[in-house]
Amino acid sequence: MAVDESARFPPAPVMLLTGANGAVGFGICLRILYQLSQPTQSDISLLNLFNHSNENHQLRSLSLQSSSEEEDFQSVYATPNGLTLLLGCRNRQKAQDARDELLKKLNRLFKFENQDDRSVTSFSFIDRLTGQVEIISFQTYRQLWLENLKIEFLELDLSNLNSIFKAVDQVKLQYGHLSHLLLNAGGGTFIGLDWIKVFRGMVRNLVEALTYPDYMLESRSEETDDKLGYTWQLNVFGHYLLARLSLPLLARTPSTLPARIIWTGSLDGLAKYFDPQDYQCLESDQAYQSTKYQVGLLGWAFNSVIRKYEADVKKEETKVGTPQTASSPRVVSLVAHPGIVAGNMFTQIVGVFLDYAMLMTFYLVRTFFGSSHHVISAYKAGLVWTFASLGPSTIELGNLIGGEDYPFRMGARCDRIGGEYVVLESNHQTEGYQRWFDDEHANLILDKCDQLYLIHSRKQKIDIDTESA
Repeated sequence: MAVDESARFPPAPVMLLTGANGAVGFGICLRILYQLSQPTQSDISLLNLFNHSNENHQLRSLSLQSSSEEEDFQSVYATPNGLTLLLGCRNRQKAQDARDELLKKLNRLFKFENQDDRSVTSFSFIDRLTGQVEIISFQTYRQLWLENLKIEFLELDLSNLNSIFKAVDQVKLQYGHLSHLLLNAGGGTFIGLDWIKVFRGMVRNLVEALTYPDYMLESRSEETDDKLGYTWQLNVFGHYLLARLSLPLLARTPSTLPARIIWTGSLDGLAKYFDPQDYQCLESDQAYQSTKYQVGLLGWAFNSVIRKYEADVKKEETKVGTPQTASSPRVVSLVAHPGIVAGNMFTQIVGVFLDYAMLMTFYLVRTFFGSSHHVISAYKAGLVWTFASLGPSTIELGNLIGGEDYPFRMGARCDRIGGEYVVLESNHQTEGYQRWFDDEHANLILDKCDQLYLIHSRKQKIDIDTESA
């Protein structure tokens, strides 16, 4: 009887990403694909990580146990069984276009690889059939990985709650579990720029004006068919509902590490844009910034939802006499941001010429003013997601900040010549109005989302029961 070769290797991770059509989402996908297509993943090295000094707010390198920059790093998610990457999109054709472009650019990256590195790099693993440590070559690993790679479309419209319920059901039926949920989609109802504010801000402080823009004009957000603020549902509650419904799938991850939910925040998601009385941003002229602030709040606060879910599961298992849940968390929630990336969000608003001028200005402030936030390249920004998705445990990262329960987020940075790295940003180390986390605001938004989750879950159950009758 023939032996199934795939049974020898660890199972393939199953990742769901929203917003793959945007610049940042595409960069995240491409970087994850390239890293996992190799036997070792350099992006998970702590050498990519810098931290704020609590005393002077300047970047310093962490002291690492290993001083060798040549050390190889192998993620638990690296496997010849490949990767299943689900692109959560409204439009099948756009997902197909993104898939084709990802494969095209992945092959282009292969062409620039150092052939000497290929010859000396190998993949070591514990054979799941024999229990023996085995080694396969770089070429064998990549060939098997590409044969098993799946990039698939998942119909998902965050502005339609029914679509989210259906998407999670589809993942449950077809895949049975998730290893990663990357909540990256987002948008706003942008209509232009306030040019007076643009010029005033650039005269006062060019770097700050290009890092924390307050001159984007938005139309008032209308209600969706679900009677929620459009921008708020798209950026906040749609992702909350997706994460909440996906918890059972994430808890079933076969990996030795917890499944990971990563929420995409933003540098300009600041508390000054948030109105607790208008949390759905129906009256706000800056709904995008307000909702991105709320995403950062939810991303960290969601860990309390996970703890409650896991406690309820354990209690239920104990009640029926079949305790199976591990004492360590099976799911963790993290927050990341890409810094400032030159994407395609404003091209239709300002035109190609001004969009290019903005790109050149980004390079100017990074190169000559040393603005590390201006990462510019979405692929470089993707380092944060490969590091967070494939790398160290959150306990390790939390301890570097001050404790695993201390709020922190991961941000993309670049040096003057474009060398990308990751920064851990804890709230108490962020200056003044730039602080991104507030316990009171987080509890408020979490409570509002919890209430809406219960309402719409019950409504969905009633609708299903009615259809079945």
